[in-house]
Parts: sequence; structure tokens; C-alpha cells
Amino acid sequence: MSQSFPHLFSPLTIGPVELKNRTVFTGHATNLSTDGHPSDALVAYQRARARGGAGLIVTQVSNVHPSGWHNGATLKIFGDECIPHYRRVADAVHEFDCRLDPLDFVRIHQIHSFTPVRRTDLNQKN
Repeated sequence: MSQSFPHLFSPLTIGPVELKNRTVFTGHATNLSTDGHPSDALVAYQRARARGGAGLIVTQVSNVHPSGWHNGATLKIFGDECIPHYRRVADAVHEFDCRLDPLDFVRIHQIHSFTPVRRTDLNQKN
């Protein structure tokens, strides 16, 4: 594999942040939060990916404002009460020299309200 992907396990610098390699674990919904905060299960889940060699873990969607937070399974990252919860995840992955978004990078997510569209509305001609 090293001949097919000669740079995969070499460091990569993105702005001021250096990754130990180019292996990135992308964000996806885990539903492993408790009241919007990373749970023990999420800490263990992300720790396992870091231990496996990921250079960067992109966390799942984290809402930046209370108006966008819609349920306890979605992470929230607003208010100082979030800091110790995310610190646990960061400490767990940093133990394996892995970077964690959103603490090492900035990513913003906000859900907006919308008007539902019925399927019959889509089929009507103007």
C-alpha cells in the first residue's frame, strides 16, 4: 500500500495544525450523546479511532446555537457547560496524537426552520 499511497502516513500541515498522517475519520451521526453532550460511549468511540491511527477525527454535527439544537442525540457546542464534555473527547484522542475537529479546527452548523413541501405540490404545473 505504501507504493500506491506514498504520502498517506506522512505528516500534513493545515494552517497552524500538523497532522501525524493523512488518515481522516469523517464526521457522521453516532447518536452517542447525552443531553447534547459527548457521552462516555462517544469518548470511547472516538478514542478507539484515534488508537487505530487516525490523524484527524471530524466530529458529528455540533449545533452552535440553542435555536438549532433539536434533540438530545445531536451534539451542541454553545455555552460554557459544553467545554468539559468536549475536553474529555479531546483528551482521549490527543493521547494518541490525533487531532479533533471542532477543537483543532472550526466548523459551524446551524439548522434552520423550513416549510414542509407535500409531494403533490411538487407535481403541480405552474
